[in-house]
Amino acid sequence: MTHICNALKSAGPRLVPFLKSAAIFFILFPEKSPGHLLYLLFKCIPICCLIGFVISHGLSLSDAYAYNRRILIGLCFSLLGDIALVFDGFFLFGMCLFAVAQVAYAWAFGMSPLRPRVGLSASLVAVAAYLSVFPRANSVLMRYVGLVYTALIFVMFWRAVARVRFEKSLGGCTSLAGAVGAALFVVSDFCIAVNKFVTPLPHANAVIMSTYYGAQLGIAFSVLDSQLDRVVSLSAKGSDNDAKKGLLKNGNGFPGKRVCAH
Repeated sequence: MTHICNALKSAGPRLVPFLKSAAIFFILFPEKSPGHLLYLLFKCIPICCLIGFVISHGLSLSDAYAYNRRILIGLCFSLLGDIALVFDGFFLFGMCLFAVAQVAYAWAFGMSPLRPRVGLSASLVAVAAYLSVFPRANSVLMRYVGLVYTALIFVMFWRAVARVRFEKSLGGCTSLAGAVGAALFVVSDFCIAVNKFVTPLPHANAVIMSTYYGAQLGIAFSVLDSQLDRVVSLSAKGSDNDAKKGLLKNGNGFPGKRVCAH
């Protein structure tokens, strides 16, 4: 519990810019403003803050920081997707950018433990979600892209849930945060699809953006103990020395006290 408290105390101040910028966004733009440059700016600032949050917890080319790099890639492509979705006519392109983000997040979460029952449950929900929305899309291309995107986001969700550890430790806390973030991402994107292809939702911008920011926050928060998890994983594969060297090169391995290596 001490490690959890120390990590939260360290992470808290670094999340203040995200929380403040998200609050300002909702105050200034309760409704979506397509093509509005100020809307674009204030929409992107919270994600930029999360990018800074991930970088502040360490970043290098060593294996110990592989998780951070993949989450960072996901955030960067999400930022590009945010920019695309502000402008009319770029919805499909935005979906493709977010599809890359989902691949990066799933890659970060990894394939161990597999937990096929969770995967099967996610697959059934994915099929139901797709059939309830995308058959109403006005183009065949959108339906196919929607099919691929639905598959990718639910794979990401499956992998996030599969790695949850229900234990009183920092790893249990951050893995749960990642899973909650993945679930909120599914909710946010489902609301976008329903609002676009089925029926307009009341307060759509507030619902979509609040769940979206919550999703990215949960996923970004999961980097807190990622280096330590990676060291354990590599140790099991006989790469303990290399992992420890990578971790020592970038900090002392304790959450909140890592530095970025250049």
